[in-house]
Amino acid sequence: MIVRICDDDPDSAETWVNEIAGLLGEGHSVERIADPLPAIQVLVDRKKTAQDAGSFEIGEPTPFDDFDVLVVDYDLIHIDEGGNRTTGEGVARLVKAYSRGNLVVVLNQFSKIDFDLTMTGHLESWADVNIDSRSVGETSLWKSSDTQFAPSYWAPLLSLADERKAFAEKLAGQMDQPILAALDLRAEDLTGISDQAFAFLSESAKALDQLEAVTPAEFVRQMLAKKDADALLASPPEFAARLVASRIAHWLDRSVWRPLDALIDAAHLIERRPYLTTADADQMLDLGWWGSLRDGELGVLRGEVKSAALLDQISRLLGKPVFSSARLDADAFSTELASSYDYPPTADVVFAEDTSRFVERSTAKEFRAGFGNFNDRRFVEYLQGKDYGPVRRFAFGD
Repeated sequence: MIVRICDDDPDSAETWVNEIAGLLGEGHSVERIADPLPAIQVLVDRKKTAQDAGSFEIGEPTPFDDFDVLVVDYDLIHIDEGGNRTTGEGVARLVKAYSRGNLVVVLNQFSKIDFDLTMTGHLESWADVNIDSRSVGETSLWKSSDTQFAPSYWAPLLSLADERKAFAEKLAGQMDQPILAALDLRAEDLTGISDQAFAFLSESAKALDQLEAVTPAEFVRQMLAKKDADALLASPPEFAARLVASRIAHWLDRSVWRPLDALIDAAHLIERRPYLTTADADQMLDLGWWGSLRDGELGVLRGEVKSAALLDQISRLLGKPVFSSARLDADAFSTELASSYDYPPTADVVFAEDTSRFVERSTAKEFRAGFGNFNDRRFVEYLQGKDYGPVRRFAFGD
């Protein structure tokens, strides 16, 4: 993996380099971009060329064309001696449209917290990940681990980078084909999504089935001003495809999966529908069994359930096994299990969103997420030394 760090403070940048390199180990390139301003200017020039000439191609590559993950600080106040303010969000937007780069992590743009109790993320941001800089060296951000702090809305960047790149390459040859088809999604799989999620994919569609016709090219035209969209679509398709892949994955994560209405991951599925597992009565009562499931929830789900509702492409894009709630509700096997289940006694456990594991309810702290739905009741272990916010979200718990 190639990781590049962009910051106007060399000391901070080197600290992040050392933290990331230390946890990734050998076989990975982690370096600071020593002089990022010229490279940023190249991206600006590419955008100007696209606007003036109607398209662009990459000439001399920059450090922004050769990375799997870019980590950039939000406030780059000292990067331009001319006094122009550059932000990590601005860099992310330029990189997404005018470079060959992949995942972008923006640091310190939003509240200085370790765990976001709203769980909504920031759909408006062009970054793939927004975190406080204190979290940049967390093992669970980069790779699967048994470390304590592992927010459920993170996915290991080490594996995610390859999957996002592969999906972008797939889209490059399908710019005029429906996005949902590329995702192996059907309109009914989006039943229950919010108005914001609906409009993000198409502001003109009036019904779910109309979303099935939206193409990557149409999505680009919705995201960008007409001149920018026309130029990007007239350029080599890899650029628009990378942009679409990033924004669609962003949408799926923040607005479609996290609310747990239309899509649901394996851990939350087991929590809500334990009858879909192969567990026997003794296991259901065993706290140790529940505790052993971390990252292994898919393995205890019945094969028929996986065949009926597991969404493979989306699971790879989000870095976790994800299911369609609509397909589960329509599946005869799943509905038969639900109707015959007599809800025997089970261990009193809940899924902790900050550690991604099942824990005893009595040891967890309840909060209300920010989706405004029936799935907002969530729990955390509430680890010492970690900042959770907004803290008012705890006021809605027991």
